[in-house]
Amino acid sequence: MHSSENRIEFLNTFYDDLSLEEVLRILKEHVLAHKPGFMSSLNMQMLVTLDKDERFTKAFNESTMVLMDSQPLFNFAKKMGKPIHEKLSGSDIIFPISEYAEKNGFSCYILGGAEGVPEKAAEELK
Repeated sequence: MHSSENRIEFLNTFYDDLSLEEVLRILKEHVLAHKPGFMSSLNMQMLVTLDKDERFTKAFNESTMVLMDSQPLFNFAKKMGKPIHEKLSGSDIIFPISEYAEKNGFSCYILGGAEGVPEKAAEELK
């Protein structure tokens, strides 16, 4: 699990207050150290599921990084006075992470989505 001064308590969960550059740095550190990890997105669906599914919550809480993936939650966090650099949804980070991985000789594993979607996304990124 990623323990950091950047981990911010928020509503019934938390997020990591990270910039895209910090996300890339953490990813590089994990790859070079052969340290497994995974990122999760905090959005409205995740927020609701965290209240309803104990197994999901346990897995979510083990995330290496939890990125703010919702403009309404981002705005609410700011209104609450919570520190937050930027909203980083999957669509915001997939291309910078892929380019960074290619430049540094790393590979990416894409998990999630409807059947065939990760494969199609992988093709688009090539």
